[in-house]
Amino acid sequence: MTIRNGPTTKNSGSVRIGLMKILAGLSVTYIDSKMQVLDTTTNSLGALAQTKYTGDVEWWDMYSGYPQQLDAVFPIKESASIECAFLEQTPWNLALAHGLDPTAVEYASTWSGEIALGARVAPAYLRVEGIGTYPDGTHQLNIIFPKAQVKSSVEMEDQTDQGSNTPCTIHSTPADSGVTDGNAIWDDMPLGRIYIS
Repeated sequence: MTIRNGPTTKNSGSVRIGLMKILAGLSVTYIDSKMQVLDTTTNSLGALAQTKYTGDVEWWDMYSGYPQQLDAVFPIKESASIECAFLEQTPWNLALAHGLDPTAVEYASTWSGEIALGARVAPAYLRVEGIGTYPDGTHQLNIIFPKAQVKSSVEMEDQTDQGSNTPCTIHSTPADSGVTDGNAIWDDMPLGRIYIS
């Protein structure tokens, strides 16, 4: 019997290939739901060039003794974000990238809309969902940011032989009952959650 060495596959179906679908809607409308609830068509950013989830933690190291040795590590800051780059240059997508509420009626049309420049205010609070589909086409990895804001510099880089894409970074903010427009269902997971279904 031949035994393969190294990290061999346990379940090839759990390897995701391709990009996540990114959905966005107004946070306050869906704040009381833990599950994926946004419409996968009307709330979608459409075609994407890149998607990336980051769960960033800053740690504090405790040392003691001489010579000092590491005794413990403690998390002191935590954040979660999704980076994406959308290919479709629509009023809806550009409004989102500028921190505006893309669900507002003035951004509903594909071919008409206006983004005011030089009038930035605090970004709108959005619900953002990332949906990654496994190769079986049935199971999904879902990332839920119940209350998030877009914090990005907007770029539209054009090239002769590639589609223009616009990068966008979405940062999760606390959605627990201790904040305005939060909800108690997020008290144990204030930045949202990842679940597989």
